[in-house]
Amino acid sequence: MKRKFKFLFAIPLLLALASCNEVSPTPSLTAPSDFVITDNTIKFTEIEGAKNKAVIWAKDQEGAKNYRVVSSGTAIDELNLEPGEYYMYLEITLNGETVLTETVAFAIEDLDAVKEVGANEMINSNLVKIIGRNYYDENKNVVMLPHAGSGFTVRFKGTSLKADLFATNYSTNWKRPYLSIIVDGDYDNPTVVSLHQKNTEGLVLVEGLEYGEHEVTLIKRSESLDSHYGVSKIYSDGKLLERQDKERFIEILGDSTIAGYGNETKLVSAGKYEDKTSANSNIMKTFAYITANELEADYSIVCASGWGLTGSIWTTPQTVNLFETYRRYYSTYDEITKKHVYSNSYYNFSEGRKADVVIISVGTNDLYYIEDGYKQSIQVGDDRKQKFITDYKELVEMISTMYEGVEIFMVYGAMGEIRMYPTVEAAYDNIKTTMNNVHLVKLYGDQKAIDYHPSAKSHEEMALDLIAEIKKVKNW
Repeated sequence: MKRKFKFLFAIPLLLALASCNEVSPTPSLTAPSDFVITDNTIKFTEIEGAKNKAVIWAKDQEGAKNYRVVSSGTAIDELNLEPGEYYMYLEITLNGETVLTETVAFAIEDLDAVKEVGANEMINSNLVKIIGRNYYDENKNVVMLPHAGSGFTVRFKGTSLKADLFATNYSTNWKRPYLSIIVDGDYDNPTVVSLHQKNTEGLVLVEGLEYGEHEVTLIKRSESLDSHYGVSKIYSDGKLLERQDKERFIEILGDSTIAGYGNETKLVSAGKYEDKTSANSNIMKTFAYITANELEADYSIVCASGWGLTGSIWTTPQTVNLFETYRRYYSTYDEITKKHVYSNSYYNFSEGRKADVVIISVGTNDLYYIEDGYKQSIQVGDDRKQKFITDYKELVEMISTMYEGVEIFMVYGAMGEIRMYPTVEAAYDNIKTTMNNVHLVKLYGDQKAIDYHPSAKSHEEMALDLIAEIKKVKNW
């Protein structure tokens, strides 16, 4: 019975092989110059009476050679080789004289290998590592990835990888999804693409690589309030390989500083920045993303610009909040009703990965919500301040119950929200009376980006401080 392998390619390759065999300096026997591997078959002009021996070795095991007696017309399948990349030359012997052909390269692929994964099987697939909260939309046959930082990682053996993607707000140039493509761990040089249409088929994530094992990660740089995207199919010219999860897992909850609000905006004049868009907002340059990446952790991010833990004057209505969003799959802005809304479905924490560390960065938007309350009355302001303190404790208690052994880091100061410091510190004091797995981390944002957000350089500096604190607590 034939083994389920097939021939992929053969490329002439001259190698220094004379040292491998004793060859007469002036042989009367001439090696055939037409040795090729084509159509899954070895072909060459045979010399009558000669013994033809194929010398074969795997590309990644150059010292271990295999020998097979062959003739022109021998099928590659008959050699019973495992899938992989190989070199071969012929050793032709007649009357005690031996000559060698040129060397050719070829590869054998397992026909049972999975080349593509569709949306309906992606969430539970061991071939795709989905990053961030996601859900399967059966009407669109798409795995939706709403949040900033969401995406997927795929390992494959081949030369190229493509995907079919879906997008919302694709026709609005300042809201359409922006994505970063990272190949083989080169996070310093990602390829950035934007989705300009509802359905993008055959988006080339990478091509033209040297045949072999590779890893591609696709990350949504822009935030959920601007637009969402999803993936309906991922496919390679080679073989998809089993996913590799990292040992550590970090969950991140926050507002615009986590979402990367306008952190790549440019100054257009003295003190004047260009407007914030999904193009100039890059979560990969935020302190929280940098922290997860530098700690070699998988992660999930839930964030939205302008939202407070309890409320915000920047949302409509003001009572929508990140605490409630955390319980849902996502939050967004409804262009029809002109309101900020939550997803209808609640996130199933029991099916998600358990976090080792949770980072929470909130307070700036709550500050203005509380101060707006004081404009109405002392009672309203006090009530909003107390709700922040009470809700923060309820949040960390809920997280601690779900994630046994988790360490929670309450982060503040990224936007220099000095007037909010006492309230965040009061929330921490309220929590630490009954819990010892919560840590308060004060950061120092430089307010040198648009709307007083921290610059990319400041994010890098804050990441160093947060990484140091997490390492100290977790002994990482």
